[in-house]
Amino acid sequence: MKKSLIASFIAVSLLVGCSSAPAEDKKDDGDTTEVSETSEEEAASEETSASSEESLIDDVTPAGEVSMAYDDLISEVVMARNGELNDDELMQLGEKVSYDIIYAPADLPVYVATLDIDADGVDELFFYVHQTAEDGSEIPVIFDGYTYRDDDYVHFLSGGSRDSYYLASDGSIYNIASSGAAYTGFARFNYSDGALTLDECYYSDDISGEVLWYHSTTALWGNDGEVSSAEEASAFMGFDYMFIANEIEI
Repeated sequence: MKKSLIASFIAVSLLVGCSSAPAEDKKDDGDTTEVSETSEEEAASEETSASSEESLIDDVTPAGEVSMAYDDLISEVVMARNGELNDDELMQLGEKVSYDIIYAPADLPVYVATLDIDADGVDELFFYVHQTAEDGSEIPVIFDGYTYRDDDYVHFLSGGSRDSYYLASDGSIYNIASSGAAYTGFARFNYSDGALTLDECYYSDDISGEVLWYHSTTALWGNDGEVSSAEEASAFMGFDYMFIANEIEI
C-alpha cells in the first residue's frame, strides 16, 4: 500500500510536473511577450531621447568649428606680435582684439585659454596677461573674451590697461575701470549666451571737490546709485580668482 501510495504520489508528481511544464512555458511566453513589448517601448523611448539629444547637439556648434575659428584669431594675434602684419591688417585686427594685446611689449607674455564658463557646451576664448598679487600668485588680467555663435565668434568682452576684467571662481566676471584718481569703478557681471549682464557695481565720483562712492544694481556707472563708501567698494572686490590651468603663452 505504501508502495502504491508512493507510486501514486510519484505518478501525480510526474503528471503535475508534466502539466506544470506547459504552464511554465505559457508563463514564459507571456513574460517574453511582456518583455518584448517593454523592449519596444524602451527602444522607442531611447529613440526619442536620442532624437532629443541630437537636436540639442545640433544647436551647439561642433568643437572642431569652434577650434578652427579661434585658431584663426589666435594666429592673427601671434602674427601681429611677431611683426608679420602690415598697417592695414593691424587696423582690421584692432577691430576684433584690444590694442593692449596686439601691442603688448615683447617682454610681457600674453596668454590664451578656452573655458566653458557658462556650461553651454561651447568654450569661451580669453586673451590675457598675468598680474602678480601680493602673495606672489599670478592673476589673469583679461582684455578680450569671445564665444562662438552662428558660425562666427562674438567679442563679448573688450578691456584695456585701465579697464581690466577678472574671472572669479564662481564663474562671474569682475571689472576694474578708472579714468582718474577720483573716478574708479568696480563691477560684477554674470555671463550667459554670449553676453555680460550687470549684477552690481561700485563707483566713485568727484562731487564739489569731495570724492563720493555709489552703489548700483541697475546701471553701470549710472546716476541712480545709492551713496556707499570706499570700504564697501573694497570689500566687494575681495573675491576668489579663477585658476586657469590650460593656458598657452603666445
